[in-house]
Amino acid sequence: MPHDIVTSVDIAAPPERVWQVLTDFPSYPQWNPQITAMKGAMQVGKKFDEHVTSATRGAVVLKPTLLALDAPREIRWGADLVLGLIKAEHTIRLEALGGKTRVHNPERHWGPLVGVARKQLEAEEPGYHAMNQALKARCEATP
Repeated sequence: MPHDIVTSVDIAAPPERVWQVLTDFPSYPQWNPQITAMKGAMQVGKKFDEHVTSATRGAVVLKPTLLALDAPREIRWGADLVLGLIKAEHTIRLEALGGKTRVHNPERHWGPLVGVARKQLEAEEPGYHAMNQALKARCEATP
């Protein structure tokens, strides 16, 4: 049975502004409390380094593959965790709301160890909310 983290936030800025902040990967250390860096070739089909602050494991570097980069709508990447026994797919999708943007920020986990790791995965959800609020603050503070 998969495990889903589903979060969203409404931002008083158009999707183009939110996209600009989301794809300014070098600025992540300045504002993003969950994903503190994304480094490497940000090209679909390529792996990159994702530096994450994990609630259960502290600072972690993952090596996901970029699956979609569709301006200004969606960024999606996937990774194998725990030696491939848990797979994860993270999506950030922007929905235009008449000059505002709803940011959907879910992550799906599946694989043979998801049941065993469910409590640890659930402990990560506050980090997604923190990222959403930090993104909202950054997008609304700077034009």
